[in-house]
Amino acid sequence: MATTKPPQILLTKSNILSTYRTLSRLIRRQPPTTIPQHLQTLRTTFHKNATLTDEHERIQKIHDAGEQIAYLRIITPKKATAPSSGHASTRLIYTKDGVQEIVGDGTGG
Repeated sequence: MATTKPPQILLTKSNILSTYRTLSRLIRRQPPTTIPQHLQTLRTTFHKNATLTDEHERIQKIHDAGEQIAYLRIITPKKATAPSSGHASTRLIYTKDGVQEIVGDGTGG
């Protein structure tokens, strides 16, 4: 089986901090019971890898963090939107009696 080669990533301080912040935000949207454990793992991993000098290894670690971000984006619940934001969805229900317009998610609550 072929190993995947990480893409060329420009390793700047801002890119690394952005990756850390993104992971932190996604972890904070997980179920409350798992947040402290995952945040501690994130912190220790980034602090441990802060002293890496091998460029290839640093690129690989950022690539792995990007894969973790992709996974967390899949499993993380979306943020709830405020009902007063003005972006409520409008749906039309067609019945034999005519058209009925429903604003919101249609649950009536």
